[in-house]
Amino acid sequence: MKWPKWIGIGCLLFAPFLWGQSYMASPSGGGSNGDDLARKYAEEMAAVERGRMLYQRACEACHGANGDGKGPAAEALNPRPRDFTTGKFKFRSTPAGELPTDQDLYNTIANGVPRTFMPAWKGLMTEQNIWDLVAYIKTFSEGFRKRGPGQPIPMPEEVPPATEESIFEGEQVYKIMECWSCHGAKGNGKGPSAGDLQDDWGQKIKPFNFSVGRYKSGEGALAIYKAVNTGLDGTPMPSYREDFLYPRDAFEDLSNLEEVYPQSEIDELREYLNTIPTEAQLEAMSEKEQEKLAEKRRWALVHYVQSLSRKGSLLRTLFFDNTDETQ
Repeated sequence: MKWPKWIGIGCLLFAPFLWGQSYMASPSGGGSNGDDLARKYAEEMAAVERGRMLYQRACEACHGANGDGKGPAAEALNPRPRDFTTGKFKFRSTPAGELPTDQDLYNTIANGVPRTFMPAWKGLMTEQNIWDLVAYIKTFSEGFRKRGPGQPIPMPEEVPPATEESIFEGEQVYKIMECWSCHGAKGNGKGPSAGDLQDDWGQKIKPFNFSVGRYKSGEGALAIYKAVNTGLDGTPMPSYREDFLYPRDAFEDLSNLEEVYPQSEIDELREYLNTIPTEAQLEAMSEKEQEKLAEKRRWALVHYVQSLSRKGSLLRTLFFDNTDETQ
């Protein structure tokens, strides 16, 4: 049965209100003995059961009773609700293809996904409620039982400040790594490949429009850093973490940029390339030196992407600006 669009939207918009106070109980106290496996198992099963009841009330309308993203509201939504059964999660701290950590799942539920109809449940649920939902959502994918989450990528203790130099270098990194192919030369999401993209479920998907900001994975430089380094599983956005050690001599031919950038900006890139190491020079570096260079370029790209943002109104970003993008 195909549900009318207004019913799906109504289910979603009123979900937080229908939630009410039924499950706003205080977090359960007490700790488990790490050596008492039976007790630990019982506590985990209790969390799953509590999560199941919460899921039925708050999540099932969109994500479906089976966690496959096919709830009664799903057809009215763009982007579609996440299919938990595949184990493909966009917003993670773990490498591409790996399952998210419990904390990753908690963060998405608590903070919601800006520019979509996924609300932030923090404030409507207790922390314990959200952890219980995490426990239940993990039951939809066998991967959590068979292999568990991946090891989170290293994250910096401090975010390097953006400078004119880092933003300039980031613009060149953006050209070299062909971010423009999907996201456009100025980050408006209208690159030459943008019209052909689909997610892993065959749904059309648009590259993110950096100019409007409000990233789906969270605000700030760290959110961009994670997206670039982990990729967004289930979408065409791959991880670029291992791709930042490019040598000067790999880019003698820049003709692929001629239909996208003016000659002056291609010339800027040539000048930048003349300042970076050749392949032989890269190979002569120690691993520590190579990683330092790669990390500098990663943050340069982050700073450039941030510089593209122009904050629009909430109404515009929610309803008019690329609602089905990757980021």
